[in-house]
Amino acid sequence: MDTAPLKLAQGASGYRYNRDSFILADFFDPSGVNSLLDAGSGVGVVSILIGKANPAIKIAALEINPREAAMSKANAMENGLKNYYAIAGDVMDCANLFGSRRFDAVVANPPYRKAGTGKLNADPIKAMARHELRMTLGGLVKVSAIILREGGSLTLTMVWERRDEYLALLAGHGFHEKRFRQARSFAQSAPIWFLSEARFKTETQMTEAPPLILKTGEGGDSPEFMRIIAGFMGQDPEGNR
Repeated sequence: MDTAPLKLAQGASGYRYNRDSFILADFFDPSGVNSLLDAGSGVGVVSILIGKANPAIKIAALEINPREAAMSKANAMENGLKNYYAIAGDVMDCANLFGSRRFDAVVANPPYRKAGTGKLNADPIKAMARHELRMTLGGLVKVSAIILREGGSLTLTMVWERRDEYLALLAGHGFHEKRFRQARSFAQSAPIWFLSEARFKTETQMTEAPPLILKTGEGGDSPEFMRIIAGFMGQDPEGNR
């Protein structure tokens, strides 16, 4: 694992990475993964975190916004990643972009909100990151079934209220959930996110980890969340989703 300090640049405007990126990278299981697609990579946060911890994995970071794709490439170079390739393109066009290539894993921090729900951000980059204007949850699962090898993994984070929808999508496209974890703001509060790893065309027994608690009762960051951040960069992430 690369222990050099993490360096992540991002634009002054547009989508700003947040704690869910670090939580997702921590949840990801690299076992048996030689090739990884970061679907909708933004400035590359999730895949760069994974790449620093697992430098042998060949990573393709796919981002529809050319400016952010260029930033992900620069961030990867700044962090010394040798097996990192940034591509400007639409995740929904993966079948054409990659042809017959198959990946061992797909990781994604997709838009949480369906189009037409909630207030759309005036910043078009933030709007695309938060709402399903281009990438949809159903589209992501469908595309993953095309570009993953049999037994490959799809790992993502999503808002809790879409949990049942996601399970139905997995079942409809030949996936079986292997690991699952809730994320809660406080120990006694309702889940806000879930983390999931599913395997393509491979039946497996699902295991549920104890909930990830983000805050202490006093409102500060929980010991586990502080451990996750310290493991990657030794400080709290900046930015707001």
